[in-house]
Amino acid sequence: AAALWGTAAGRGPPHAFLPDGSGNRLFVVTFDAGPALHHDEDSAPHVCYMLESAARTHIPLTILGWGTSAHGPGTKLEALASFIHEHVLPEDVVLYNDVDVVFQLGPEVVVERFLEMRTDAVFGAECGGASAPAGETPREAPCDLRLHTGSFMGRAGTVEALFRRAL
Repeated sequence: AAALWGTAAGRGPPHAFLPDGSGNRLFVVTFDAGPALHHDEDSAPHVCYMLESAARTHIPLTILGWGTSAHGPGTKLEALASFIHEHVLPEDVVLYNDVDVVFQLGPEVVVERFLEMRTDAVFGAECGGASAPAGETPREAPCDLRLHTGSFMGRAGTVEALFRRAL
């Protein structure tokens, strides 16, 4: 099974295969402009933590936007939609996190938990600029919720369609 989770060197972006035997793939993506964006001491460590934790847990990470000066929600959504359109099949799974994440689980556990949810996409929600209170469902949250593109996982076809509508 270890070979099943190897990356596809030389065949497009790194990925892992889903454990369900379908041949579908997992792509883990983030967006970061790189050194030009991280000019202060507070933001630079986040990228390092993310990269180190991805390497330690064998997460097949792709960084979009590196070396560009553009950033912002629209730029990120366009880059993600283009990445999915160019490299990912509709039934593949895409996991996206901003650079302030530390990966604790390997790809096989992440995918198994997503598949157990039996859904096409899961997005984080924000509550007036802050995360919804722990333990509360969106219907119970005491504020207006909105889609948060800083964290999601889903079937590529569903995610790309949502992003294209937003653009």
